[in-house]
Amino acid sequence: MVVALTTMLCGIFAQGKKEAWQDAFMVEVDYNFTLTKTNDFFYKQYYSQSPHSFAVAGSYQWFLTKGLYVQPSVLLYFEQEKHGRGPLDGGYAKEVTFTFKEYGVGVNALAGYSFPIKSTNSLNIFTGPKATYAFHFDEKSDSEEPMQHHCSHRRVMWYWSLGTQFTFLSHYFVKASIDFSLVKQKYYYDEEKFNRLEFGIGYRF
Repeated sequence: MVVALTTMLCGIFAQGKKEAWQDAFMVEVDYNFTLTKTNDFFYKQYYSQSPHSFAVAGSYQWFLTKGLYVQPSVLLYFEQEKHGRGPLDGGYAKEVTFTFKEYGVGVNALAGYSFPIKSTNSLNIFTGPKATYAFHFDEKSDSEEPMQHHCSHRRVMWYWSLGTQFTFLSHYFVKASIDFSLVKQKYYYDEEKFNRLEFGIGYRF
């Protein structure tokens, strides 16, 4: 029995080494935050927290050649945003804090190129479209006064991603990217595009 267990463990470790440019299923955890207009008067006075979110994603990295690959993925995310409103903004009698929570799903269709560093490490660059769909919104206020919506949340958002990923020890990776918004959202008395920065860690099977 000891011999059989030893043989099995040796087989697992022998298969554990994976070249960084081999096809692989991948899972990751991401954190992103929205880049807002910091020079806006209302932002400086009344925003207490810009939108930020966490996501869990699964993808498949398929190499067309030794360097070029495509990577479709699906994700589940949670986003939260807090707004501070005062008497000068919206006519409230006192300062009020609103909390917006959003739950949704998304898909990515990325293409990239991998630059091998030894046999188990690589530096990747990637780009491609991303779409998200919010299936639930939750809004709360610390006041009984009715909420006034200065910023709108769209159910469907479209982005174009550009980023880099470093794979090390065959299976592990870290990534950073920027999502350029392709659609506008209401922002006080105007409409703006909100870009996002994203950071993630993951594992390749």
